[in-house]
Amino acid sequence: MKEFIDCGRIVSAHGIKGEVKIIGDFAVVSRAENITVGENGQSFRINSARQHKNAIIVKLLGVNDMNTAESMRNKTVYVSRSEVKLPKGVYFTDDVLGLSVFDREGKGYGKITDIYRAGSSDVYTVRDENGKEVMFPAIESCDIEIDLEKGTLTFTPLEGLFD
Repeated sequence: MKEFIDCGRIVSAHGIKGEVKIIGDFAVVSRAENITVGENGQSFRINSARQHKNAIIVKLLGVNDMNTAESMRNKTVYVSRSEVKLPKGVYFTDDVLGLSVFDREGKGYGKITDIYRAGSSDVYTVRDENGKEVMFPAIESCDIEIDLEKGTLTFTPLEGLFD
């Protein structure tokens, strides 16, 4: 597993006091004390993080004006896996991507190739060996079990989803 986790992208400055607007994983960013901006980039301590519509507004220590914040636009934001403790049943996006997907009877459906944030639940994109893609929601009725050691996601498919 990678030590640094991709947890979003800075899309703009927010206001004039140096806040940045990140599209990404609020569960990860809000639990981190530090983030790294850009590959091999600079590390910053997080002063505050709050959710705002579909984004995360973050104040980084040492970033005190709009011009500095704006210079970070389009850069990927990373956090160290070791400093973020996720609750049971919550996983880093990087760890879920590439998992093999099976139903309860052992039938394989392919691998997770993308994850979309859709309000209260994530939506997984699964691609089979022929390139066909199907999406399904990570909701309670799908009874999802993730085993990172085995590299699998087991679930109960919604009726008609894979027909």
